Amino acid sequence: MDCDVCVGVSDAVKDRVMFKQELEPVHIPYAPITTKNNIAEYSGRELRALYEWVMSDGVLRTHDEVADVMFSALPFARRGARIEAALRAAITSCESKSSFH
Repeated sequence: MDCDVCVGVSDAVKDRVMFKQELEPVHIPYAPITTKNNIAEYSGRELRALYEWVMSDGVLRTHDEVADVMFSALPFARRGARIEAALRAAITSCESKSSFH
């Protein structure tokens, strides 16, 4: 790790920083989802992938915040009841699979 900021930093610390960077997940800057005409056209798998994309940046969010980010990645202007239900179902599905039992 060669940089101006690293002047005076021990090699052991540099190695730990490099190792940590290698372990961190990569956040893709765009949502991995195609444009469709209505929420019913998105499969559960696609909405779960969207949830995983939102969570991949490591930011802790409430369910409402996750739903907000998921909605912003979709091509819809209005967030109606069917869209809200689909987003909530995807969030619940993903979190129930990742929770500790």
